[in-house]
Amino acid sequence: MIIELKGMGTTNKGGYLMLKSVLQVLRQHQLARELCAETGGGKNYFTLAQNGLFQKPAVHVRNYVWHAVLLSLIPKKLRRRFGIVLESEVEVILDGSGFGYGDFWKRSDNKRYIRRIGAVKRKGGHVILLPQALGPFTKPDVREEFGQIVDQADLIFARDRLSYQYLIDAYGERDCFRSAPDFTNKLVIEAPRAYADGNVCVIPNSKMTTVEKYAGEYVDFLLRSVHQIQQHERFNPYFLVHEGQKDFAICEQLNTQLEKPLAIVWPADPVEVKDRIRSVHFTLVSRFHGLVSSLSQGVPAIATSWSHKYQMLMEDYHCEDFLVHIGPSEEEKVASLIDSLADDSQYSVLKNKLGAHSLEQKQRTDAMWTEVLALIERA
Repeated sequence: MIIELKGMGTTNKGGYLMLKSVLQVLRQHQLARELCAETGGGKNYFTLAQNGLFQKPAVHVRNYVWHAVLLSLIPKKLRRRFGIVLESEVEVILDGSGFGYGDFWKRSDNKRYIRRIGAVKRKGGHVILLPQALGPFTKPDVREEFGQIVDQADLIFARDRLSYQYLIDAYGERDCFRSAPDFTNKLVIEAPRAYADGNVCVIPNSKMTTVEKYAGEYVDFLLRSVHQIQQHERFNPYFLVHEGQKDFAICEQLNTQLEKPLAIVWPADPVEVKDRIRSVHFTLVSRFHGLVSSLSQGVPAIATSWSHKYQMLMEDYHCEDFLVHIGPSEEEKVASLIDSLADDSQYSVLKNKLGAHSLEQKQRTDAMWTEVLALIERA
């Protein structure tokens, strides 16, 4: 059985954590012998190979002869030796696109994806959209296009209450609709370590500087917040780069304005990022999967938001009060939250609450995987 892992593991650390989470589950259930992911112009070949995945060359009009015709003439045994599977060989698609469907995005490859789903379904295969933020679907073309995916998918998991409502509003009640949390909450770190860089992670997100209502205030917000953290002697903050160069640039910019610059840590391994988050007192976080890694490991987080997915995640863990808006008006609130995290009794209560809600969310993830795995085994 060829299982394709779509939208995971090749372009950002959040996607890589999703990939590792899926691999962990499939390997535990001995379903990981023939997994593949689509290559992005060959850029992610080594990432796939290092994780034991075959590469599936994308088939477009411009490369149809080579990727669909000529490759099919090569004996299967030889293709496998070079780590290649054909698009026509895929029997199950596990789609972990994260936040890829809705008015925010216009996916140029959706039409090709819809055709591929149809091919998988015609041969008795399954298409499963793993938990992700979805919608809204107010634009007619976006709603119509994703509706073709909805019509063919076996299961679609919305990872928050609002995403689920967006599905219902656009397409009505469907038997295939489910709700489950972000599944990276179950990723087990096999060799946790101790880190000496600091006990508070500040995790920026360059996306915040591109959202019109926050663009001019985000860096100033971080600057004020870091100052407030530094006022507590027990806290030793450092910048943790969750993604790429743009996030790193924000850290460098902030350090030019800080009287006491922070260390900047930029791990190559996304699992190390999650492990570092596990080891700190709290996080000041603007990256979604940084927030998941924090809350799911019982680490309190002061979070910012640019989309509904952050608010919904904070609701899942019953810590909405720790979601802050960007701007000077929130300065007192941020200072108060930091003070509460410095108070041992308040911190202990919050940790216990997070631990209980983290267990609930992981149980929901287990239930999701039970249903998904049962469906895969019937393919």
